[in-house]
Amino acid sequence: MIISLQNITVSMCKKIPQLIYMHMPLPFQKVKRFSFFNKKERILFLYQTIIGKIIVRSIKKADITIVQGEWLKKAICEKVNAGDKIKVFPTEINLPRNNLCAKYATDGNVVCKQFIYPVAPSAFKNHECIIEAVKILISKGFTDFKVLFTFENHGQFEDIDQIHYLGRISREDVFTKMEESVLLFTSFIETFGMPLLEARACGCIEIVSDCPFSHEILDDYGNAYFFNPFDCKELATLLECILTNSMSYKRTKFEFSQDYSWGSIMQEFERMIDHSTIGEKNE
Repeated sequence: MIISLQNITVSMCKKIPQLIYMHMPLPFQKVKRFSFFNKKERILFLYQTIIGKIIVRSIKKADITIVQGEWLKKAICEKVNAGDKIKVFPTEINLPRNNLCAKYATDGNVVCKQFIYPVAPSAFKNHECIIEAVKILISKGFTDFKVLFTFENHGQFEDIDQIHYLGRISREDVFTKMEESVLLFTSFIETFGMPLLEARACGCIEIVSDCPFSHEILDDYGNAYFFNPFDCKELATLLECILTNSMSYKRTKFEFSQDYSWGSIMQEFERMIDHSTIGEKNE
């Protein structure tokens, strides 16, 4: 058998059973169409189109395709008739401590003056939306707050007093700061969105982009607030609610359910090999 962790099958191996781990959502998301003529988006355009077609062909050929979320399985099935061969394997999280808890974890309205967005500055992470929302707040007279970005600013974003570029920090430090913060998540393309689940484990308020991946993780979480990731005014309004004690908070117990495991997936893969004529479909 062949197990590929790189989204595509191995060519010239038609008679060998293949499993692929598909973690590239660009060809299947509908939130944004990238442009070849935009220099910042050119690589994303290639992944969305040319490489995307290779991924689609690979999913058709693979015996099992593993994805991280139900939303991605549904999106793939709209392009590929392979629903029975696509298995959802949610990402597991490893918390550094067992007593993680947001500092404001008391039922009622909450005031928090620190926000964190713990991701790298890729184009689709959409940091610009946060920056524009911060500028709107400043124009309204709000200055006593800070936003934490976990990367160094090398001139790609403007410097604003309320925005702190921490550089790369340890995962332990991320959780420590997350316990004291409201999570911001303006990314509009993710396979899973790990910080959303981690912040939920901490009991954080989350202000997140209104996208399929975020709804899958947070629809049943009462402290999540969704906004249009291309509307900085809507984001600024939510941030203002935090700063003016106008947003409610309800403490909830976190339970991580894992319906699938690598072991169960491999058992099914082996069963398919033992009880089918895998490979004949490619001849």
